[in-house]
Formats: sequence, C-alpha cells, structure tokens
Amino acid sequence: MNIAFLAIASLHNPKESAYLTTLGLVKSLIQKGHRVVIITEKKAGLPQHEIMAGVPVYRLYRFPFLGRVFSYPFALRKIQRKLKIRFDIIHGFSATPLFAGSIILSKLFSPNAKTVHTLKSYSRSEKANRGYFLLHGVDRVTIPTKVYGEKLGNIKKNKISLIHSPIDTIKFFPQDKKDLKKKYGYEKNKILFYYGAMWKNKGVDILIDAMPTLIQFYPDLKLVCAPRYENIQEHRDLVKKLGLNHVVEFITGNIPIEEYVNFADVVVLPYRNLQGTEGNPSCLLEAMACKTLVVTTDLPELREIANGLVFMAKPGDVDSLAKTIIQAMEKKDQEMIEKAYQKTQEFSFEKITEEFLKLYGNLLEKK
Repeated sequence: MNIAFLAIASLHNPKESAYLTTLGLVKSLIQKGHRVVIITEKKAGLPQHEIMAGVPVYRLYRFPFLGRVFSYPFALRKIQRKLKIRFDIIHGFSATPLFAGSIILSKLFSPNAKTVHTLKSYSRSEKANRGYFLLHGVDRVTIPTKVYGEKLGNIKKNKISLIHSPIDTIKFFPQDKKDLKKKYGYEKNKILFYYGAMWKNKGVDILIDAMPTLIQFYPDLKLVCAPRYENIQEHRDLVKKLGLNHVVEFITGNIPIEEYVNFADVVVLPYRNLQGTEGNPSCLLEAMACKTLVVTTDLPELREIANGLVFMAKPGDVDSLAKTIIQAMEKKDQEMIEKAYQKTQEFSFEKITEEFLKLYGNLLEKK
C-alpha cells in the first residue's frame, strides 16, 4: 500500500508524544513492506524534506492565501508527482476535528484513496472542536477510548473504530530499580517522578502543593520532574515559595527517560483533564510497562484504560492526591503491578500497526 500520513505537528521535538507515535507507526508500516510518507507542517530551521529514522518526512509550504486546510492537499499532490505514485490511504493524525477538511480535500488529488482521521486526543482549542461535522466526510474515524466516541454525537457508529495510540514496549520494559537509583545518585531517596508537558491541565502544580504533606511522612522523598518544554518558571516560583528547592528537582535536558521511569517509586500523573494529552496517555502506559506504580486522577478515560491497575485521586484535589500517593507507597501492590504490565502489551506498536492495516484492508475492499 501507498500511505500518506498527514500530521498537524511539525515533528521537531523528540519528547512529544505526537512525534514518537507518528514516527513509530510509520516506521512499523514501512518495515512491513508498505510505502509510507509523513506530510507535516513547515517549521523554521527544519528542512523541507528529510529521512528521520528511515521515515520520509515532507514539511509542507503553507500558502499564505490558502492557509493550512489547502496546503496539505497541494503538498500531497506535489509528493505524488515527485514519487510517481498514487496514495491508497490518506490518514490524518490530529486532535483537531477541523483537520478532517484537509484530509477530505487531499482526496481530490488521489480520488481512489480511502481516508482515515485519527482523533488522537482532545484538542485544547474550543474553535477546533466545532469541526466534528467534518468527520462525516472521511471514510473512517479512529478514537483512542470508548469515552471519546460518546463525544462524537451523530457520527455513524459504523464509521468509528477504537484503535489505541501505541507505546514502545521495546524501549519501556522493567529494569532493576536499585541499580538505576544508584547510577543516578538517588539510592537514599524515595522518588516521585513526573514527565511530560507542564500545562495547567497537567496538574503538576497540585503535585508540588502536595509535597509539604508528603515529606512529613517521607523525609527522604524527592520529586523529580522532566518537563517536555523549558517554560516552567511558574513551577520554579511555586517550589521556591513553598521552600521545596531541596525536595523538587527539574531536569530539562535530554535523559534516558525509560531509566527514570524505572527507578521511580511512583510515577505521578495528576491530570486535571486530558485536553492536549494522548487519549490513552503514553506516560501512564509506559510507567505500567516498566512495572512502576502509577498515581493518576479519576477521569473516565483513565478508568476505561487502567481501572484497578493504578491508584486514582480526585482531579484537582491536593489532599486526595497526597493521600493516594501515600496509599500507593505503603501498599506496593505487586499483583496490581503485574496486571498493569500485562495490560500494556495491548498497546505495542506491533499490535496497533496490525489493527491499522486491518482497517486499511477493509476500507480498500469496499472500493
């Protein structure tokens, strides 16, 4: 099959889940013998075309008078001419329902292609969320959770497929926690670990607010945060205000994240909501895959994915989060850890790639 992946992200930050998910899926499809390219947004300082980990990436030129919606179709036409092919599948990846417009228009230049739009998460843009009606125009919509499907209103059920976002189960696997703690100089500490973006809805401020209570129970406790971006001055100010500079550490450089996930006593993901977060959050599943305990929040999507496999606090509640972390550290439920690990195997790149290939095959049979 010839497959075009249309991605709204510019794929420039290796820490972003969109980067890891999109690149990983395409790489897996290529390894299975399919011809796949990624068409994504142009970004200053990045080449218009490059090969990333064996994956052809084309960054489109945005026509000033046409805007994003029309830029993707014209980029697709240009790539088809360059490669002398026609795409069988045009697959868009975005949290934005409005992006379906670009996918539909791209079909003008490959009329026999089947179209798929993966809603990988909830958009943080209220304007973008008004575009759900456009989903009627694509052949299939994929969603990461059943809960998301309930938000699609009158989209026909036979047009919707539940296909999770994948994680790299080869990279994230259980390692010796004691050895890794010693390697990084934390052998005398209990470690809470958070990694990812630091937007308000991620709830990291709530976690920091819970630390004065937690260190009363665990004087040797440290919170280590690995932010995806470096705009964290607000969090640094909060740490200083609470007198927690000796307790909270921010690591902004590139680190072997899987080793940090492994040596943590608990990975804490205190989400207020999942806007702008993968529908099945990668951090949640990666920690489970490393057999590390997870404390997150009691949101419907997270209950669907990991009910009974992680500890859940009330969203936005400092006291509830502190109590839940203490519960997790005291209980250290090995049966929960093992079941959580087994669950993550459902999210491997191998499994999710096969699900997409089955979907593509079914769509092409209907030509």
